[in-house]
Amino acid sequence: MDNGEQSVESTNSQDLNLLYRQGLISQHNKNDQQALSYYTEALNRIKSVDDATQDNNQLRYDILLNIYDIHIRQHKTTTANGLNDKALQVAYQFQDHEKINKCLDTHGSIKRLEGDYQSISDDHNKSMEIKSKIDTNKKLDTSNSYCKIENTHNEQRKYDDTISMYKKSLERELSALGDNHPHIANVYHNMGFIYYQHDKYDDALSMYDKSLQIQLLLFGDNHPSIADNYTNIGVIYSDQGKYDNAISIYEKSLQIYLSIFGDSHPCIAGTYNNIGVVYYKQGKYDDAIAVYKKSLEIDLSAFDDNHPHFASTYNNMGNAYNAK
Repeated sequence: MDNGEQSVESTNSQDLNLLYRQGLISQHNKNDQQALSYYTEALNRIKSVDDATQDNNQLRYDILLNIYDIHIRQHKTTTANGLNDKALQVAYQFQDHEKINKCLDTHGSIKRLEGDYQSISDDHNKSMEIKSKIDTNKKLDTSNSYCKIENTHNEQRKYDDTISMYKKSLERELSALGDNHPHIANVYHNMGFIYYQHDKYDDALSMYDKSLQIQLLLFGDNHPSIADNYTNIGVIYSDQGKYDNAISIYEKSLQIYLSIFGDSHPCIAGTYNNIGVVYYKQGKYDDAIAVYKKSLEIDLSAFDDNHPHFASTYNNMGNAYNAK
């Protein structure tokens, strides 16, 4: 009985993490509706578990803040504030000072929308002072505040300042953790995303590749994180018009997902959808429709047929049919 229970818990945990990763990928690709669908499904599954574990609460916290970011971008400030408050409650429940301070940092997003940039910087500087008094690992913690100030500069279109702040964050984390730590990979990834937002595709690819090389050392070449990184690189190739390169790297991502999860998992559906987008851009509408159908078939087996997740795939498929 115990062995069976452990297996179920392990499976549930794996499924939750996969939903979370798919949400991150969709959010990165600016597909907010699909991201919200994955995040909502993960939150519902966490809620259905009787015992709130530390891992589940960590995941719930991360998901709430990711949904917060989506609503901030959509200017739904009231909803966003409520989500941040929920995340703050989770952090207080476990007295996680780092997460408490992160929630305090995110309150600046409302002021950012109001254009009160000086107040945002003041708030984040105060947060850094609080963190230095509370946390024992000051280097990592103040590094997170630098990242928040970066986001403010980014909204002010101070591109050089944004990159500069990331470099400060990177310098601190390299000093604290060394060259091949997951946090270093995350900073490279974040820098890549900033470059991508400013259409600096070559610089973005360089940062993503640095992140990828660290992940390969840590996880090997057959890990979901590697597939996720390949997906991010594929998005850039697609935007650059390097469609063959995009298809090639999406295929790498697909093979990793297939080897780990089999052929009927939402990760597979998402990758088919990405490949379909490239085929559509190439004018290969029949090929696009074929892979969209594969994506849809997998999703139909995983979700109810009226699930909002299907809207994106149906829309893409409709565009391909209309273009024929």
